[in-house]
Amino acid sequence: MLETREKVTWHPGASSFSDWLKKHAKQQGIQISSLWRYLNAAAFAVELQTSHWSGVKTPAAIPDKVSAEALEILEKIGRVAPKAIFEQLAADLYEGKIRRLDLLNTWQHYREALSNHATARGRGVKRPTLGEDDEIKQSLAFKQQVWLLLRQTDPLLLGYSAPVTQLDTVGLKAKASCDTILIGRGADKSIFVTELVAVMFKASRKSLQPLIDRFSEQRLWLIVPQEKEGPPSPRPLSRRFDLPDNWGIIRVSDATLVLENQLPAPSEHLPLATRLLLSQLL
Repeated sequence: MLETREKVTWHPGASSFSDWLKKHAKQQGIQISSLWRYLNAAAFAVELQTSHWSGVKTPAAIPDKVSAEALEILEKIGRVAPKAIFEQLAADLYEGKIRRLDLLNTWQHYREALSNHATARGRGVKRPTLGEDDEIKQSLAFKQQVWLLLRQTDPLLLGYSAPVTQLDTVGLKAKASCDTILIGRGADKSIFVTELVAVMFKASRKSLQPLIDRFSEQRLWLIVPQEKEGPPSPRPLSRRFDLPDNWGIIRVSDATLVLENQLPAPSEHLPLATRLLLSQLL
């Protein structure tokens, strides 16, 4: 289909490429909308040319495990996500480390941040974007960075012991009170421990109070950026904002997770609220 469009070999059997594609869809017994999706996804993959994708010169070189739907979502993310986040997601998709559902969850966070949930549907409609200096975009980028770091972190560094061997994250909707559920899994993927995670790009008394009111009895990781301007505060974040004792504090510095306050050892049974939340998501 790409060659037909680029070399204009649809002429003279059809009045236009769209006409040719419609006839081709009918011959193949495929919905025309599906063919447009496959065509656009293939074109995007060939034009991507970042890291792993630099070797994809034709659609035949796209890894078998990568679906057109996943590429479609990745293209949407590329319009609004910072370059570093987008390229990491592209590399992970190529290597099979993430799935379409992972990308869809990421896109939903960015999409909800766009004005009026804008989409690019309709002829001539401008594709939605977020500027690099947009604070919403910076906040979302920080959250995406945190999720990637959590999944790459050795559980031992956060105080977890065997049988927890791997950390996974389940993102929640952009407007949820918490951002993520951190899942500690064993070698056989069994769930041994789960924690709530709140990621704050800018922590303040006003932004923290709703979390304290709702989750003061829950085990929770609070993750914030390392303070870069001015001298560091002599008081830890937990004391400065009077945070619950059963919260752990993590700061992100130079793409590294730094523990400021250790989360207390997990109880034998998961809190009821966490169990209920997991039952709705897993």
